[in-house]
Amino acid sequence: MPPKTKITKEMILDAAFEITRRDGISNVSARTISKQLDCSTQPIMYNYPSIASVRRDVHLKADEFHMQYIMKPSGRFGQPLVEIAVSYVRFAYEEPNLFKFLFQTGRFSAQSVEELINEEAFKPVLENLAATLNSDVKYAKEYFFAKYLMIHGLASLVADKAVDYNESFVTKLLVPENRRRTN
Repeated sequence: MPPKTKITKEMILDAAFEITRRDGISNVSARTISKQLDCSTQPIMYNYPSIASVRRDVHLKADEFHMQYIMKPSGRFGQPLVEIAVSYVRFAYEEPNLFKFLFQTGRFSAQSVEELINEEAFKPVLENLAATLNSDVKYAKEYFFAKYLMIHGLASLVADKAVDYNESFVTKLLVPENRRRTN
């Protein structure tokens, strides 16, 4: 008799992540994971005390996936914040279920935008932006906050399929008039 296939915690997480990408987090259950893995629900409940704990791990994996996605610069826009913003909206277009899970459910919110802007680790980003804008850091914070609200709103609309994804439009929203580049 051949040995039984061992279903690992990593396999369960990968299956739940793929279900989230394809169908949304609300479709992650012991039954859908077991169907994805072609096994019973027993290994899922053995490795995870609850579906809520699976969803927490999926959130961590989705957040890591998102960060890797948006931090891959294409070099096409010349400004790191423009690169990240365009990637952020493209992520909403290409991965709408992950975007909604990360940014529209409110289940696993980490920090506010204001907290992010005021973190010490974010200071070099603001200093770079201030230099790009030929301004002080205070104005760079205001500029970033306003642009973030606009880009997040646009990304949410794209993820919800309320507007079409248009990279050219996104870059026009972001690049200051005196610094626009042609692509």
